Amino acid sequence: MKKSSRSLKMIFTLYFATVSLAFIALLCLIWLAFILSLNTNLVIPANQTEQKLQRLDKEIKQTGRFKANRLPKDTTYLLLTKDGKIKESTMTKKLQQQALASYSGKAVSPGDYGYFMILKPKNEIVVVSYQLKAHYSIAWMNRYLPNVSLLFLILTGLGTLLVFSLVTILFARRLQRQLSPIIAATEKIAKQDLDFTIQSSNVKEFNQVLQSLDTMRQALRESLLRSWQLEQEKQDQIAALTHDIKTPLTVIRGNTELLNSTSLSDQQQEFIRYSLKNIEQVETYLQQLSYLTKNRELQDFHPENINLAAFLEEFSQNTQALAEAKAIKVQFLNTLSDVQLTAFWDKELLKRALMNIVANAVEHSPQGGRLQLSYGLQGEVVSISCLDSGAGFSKEALEKGTLQFFKDDKSRSQVNHQGLGLTIADNIVRLHGGSLELSNAEQGGGQVDIVLPLHKSD
Repeated sequence: MKKSSRSLKMIFTLYFATVSLAFIALLCLIWLAFILSLNTNLVIPANQTEQKLQRLDKEIKQTGRFKANRLPKDTTYLLLTKDGKIKESTMTKKLQQQALASYSGKAVSPGDYGYFMILKPKNEIVVVSYQLKAHYSIAWMNRYLPNVSLLFLILTGLGTLLVFSLVTILFARRLQRQLSPIIAATEKIAKQDLDFTIQSSNVKEFNQVLQSLDTMRQALRESLLRSWQLEQEKQDQIAALTHDIKTPLTVIRGNTELLNSTSLSDQQQEFIRYSLKNIEQVETYLQQLSYLTKNRELQDFHPENINLAAFLEEFSQNTQALAEAKAIKVQFLNTLSDVQLTAFWDKELLKRALMNIVANAVEHSPQGGRLQLSYGLQGEVVSISCLDSGAGFSKEALEKGTLQFFKDDKSRSQVNHQGLGLTIADNIVRLHGGSLELSNAEQGGGQVDIVLPLHKSD
């Protein structure tokens, strides 16, 4: 981790200072624009018209003459004779009334009509109307733009918002870059990719988090390695034990078969048949254990494009043959219409999974019972359902039926049940990206529903 790092307190202090300096710079820029507009006469100050009128008043007092073209452009006037008659005017009728009222000494509201100045050339009276507010020197700007004060206030507000937004975005991007090592580390840890080096950050608090993540990564890596080693040792021991048992079991089977070929009494032959039956059962146990100890990763998963209709037809025939041993009637409900439909499956693995389910259903169905197999297709997903006529699954079996070596004596009366069939089936189905669910039908019997995508998503 880098030692030269800043704290969050320092970063936010720098952020506040940057915003403040940027705001001060904005005010200076607006003030400079205002001064420049005054110097170029784009903006007329509020008192400039009054000052011009005061200079004009001095000039009239000296010369005694009034010239309308000497008035500022933003003024209007009312020219009267000495006895108060109107000679000429550029004011509106209403404004003329207010000008006369002001000349006679009455109070007039400046907010409504502005200000009035009395000029007294020789033998004449001039009442000039003017406004005490800043304005533009260009007529269309006065018509379409807000007044000068409001315009500069709007520019100040928009500039402040812009400055705040830009500085915030700048600092947010910097913090996001400093957060990227934390995000990258957490994503790798979530994927259990623990063999990597954690990068550093320029933020002190972020480095502390990264150090904690690195400690957690190392501890998790060591824990997973220990777990993997223990699991591997267990699998190796089971595989070795399975292999070692096969040798004496083969000897026992051979000697039993040799003994069966000799002259025996009926009772002795019954004992021999019973022994061979149990030897066969032990061999089945060993076969299932051998499967469970194999690595079931993708290197043992070999999917290929297979014809779905042909696969289900073969599975149906195998089911019919298995059910005949207990005179079970099998009903097939197939709603698949496209006989050319293909699926990207491992044919042998799925055949083993489905036959384990059917064997379990046949085992728990009574002699002469019934079995129902249903096939369906929804979009790119195939559904396969197997319903038997047995006692159904118990509550515990519905929760743990797919767990390895689970054996529910309440719902499974057969003593030769191994507790592996549904486990194997569930593993194979999940390997194909599907799911397996246990339930009990309303009319009785246990039901196994399988959902399989035609093509497993990446």
